[in-house]
Parts: sequence; structure tokens; C-alpha cells
Amino acid sequence: MSKEYRLLKEITPATRSWTAKVLVDDKTMPRSSPSNAKKYQRLILIDPAGTRIQASIYEPDIEKFENKLTVNRSYYVSNAWVRPIPPRYRLVDNEYQWYINKSTLIQPVIEEAENISIPTLSLTKLSDLHKQLGSPQHVGKTSNYILFDYRKKNAENN
Repeated sequence: MSKEYRLLKEITPATRSWTAKVLVDDKTMPRSSPSNAKKYQRLILIDPAGTRIQASIYEPDIEKFENKLTVNRSYYVSNAWVRPIPPRYRLVDNEYQWYINKSTLIQPVIEEAENISIPTLSLTKLSDLHKQLGSPQHVGKTSNYILFDYRKKNAENN
């Protein structure tokens, strides 16, 4: 049975009693904050629409969520603290950040069909670019590689 949830774009600091379905895309090791001695851990979460948000967990809550938020796993997250994030601290294109604390409810997505799929990406050398022309959509360039998104091509073929 599918659980009701909101997409990340629907959740703002004014939103109350919400649940989101997210995939943990990245999770850093706990580190010390430059402004104080308190440790924090940063996560990047993705919803089913592909929207990303960064989330932070601070001491003493890091230990509580250590085994609850695993990379490449889907979860229902309810009532994290939502706050605007200054552009210079943004890791993803989202004006908000979540703070996960002891009041945040996190439940794993159980049904396999309900899990969020991980995008399939491929790296292509610039020297091999001519072989790729006209196939997948160009997404970005990094160093000597170009990143292609095969999801749109596969969706068109189905």
C-alpha cells in the first residue's frame, strides 16, 4: 500500500505535518563545524520527481540516524526542520535545507515498487564524442568527459 507524501517543491518552512519520500543520494562522514566545535553530517536527498535537497544532522543526533539513512535507499521523512539556505552554502539547486533531529520521523520504504530508482549515467571521453552524437541528451561537461542522461532516451524508446 502506497503512503501519501509530498514532493520537495511543496515543502517550505510554512508547511506543517508533512511527509516526503526521498532517496539518500550522498552522505558525508561527520565533521566539525568551522564556526563551532559541534559536529555535523550532510546528506543530499532526491524525491521521485528528481528534485534534490541538502539535509544536515548535528550532534547529538548523528548517532541516532547513523544506521537509518543509508546511501541509495529510499525513506519516508516527516517533519524535519525546513529553513532557507544562503546561496553560498547551497550544494544543490534548492532554496531550502532540512535539519534532521530527534523529532524527525524516518521510515524505510518497504515495497520494492515504491523505491526511488537511481539515475543511470555514463561518462564518455571527448575523443569518443562523435560516436554519441544524436543519441542521449547532453547534461554536463567535466574535465575530459561529457555526462549524458540516458533516462530520456530510454523513456522515448518505451
